Amino acid sequence: MKMCGVCEITPSEIAQTITVINNGCMSKHCQITGARPGFGKNVSHSHRRTNRRWNVNVHKKKYYVPSLGRTITINVSARGIKTIDKMGIEAAVALMRQRGEKF
Repeated sequence: MKMCGVCEITPSEIAQTITVINNGCMSKHCQITGARPGFGKNVSHSHRRTNRRWNVNVHKKKYYVPSLGRTITINVSARGIKTIDKMGIEAAVALMRQRGEKF
């Protein structure tokens, strides 16, 4: 099934493309601790409720990994930076590889 007469893209190819794009997206989550945004409501004095989001304190940080022989850039929270300082970048990269994270 073709999308239109001009292009030769099928719906399954579009789904695969979207999956590839979403896997490489930059979301607000820590690649070390896995912390993600929290969602909830703001409650005003009159008790009107509006949606809100508590973002994670995420920074893009570069680390040199001797075993890879290169620098990697990861999205890491403040607690994730402390975790890397405590356990070392090699152990952190090993954990990320087990989870299938890309860096």
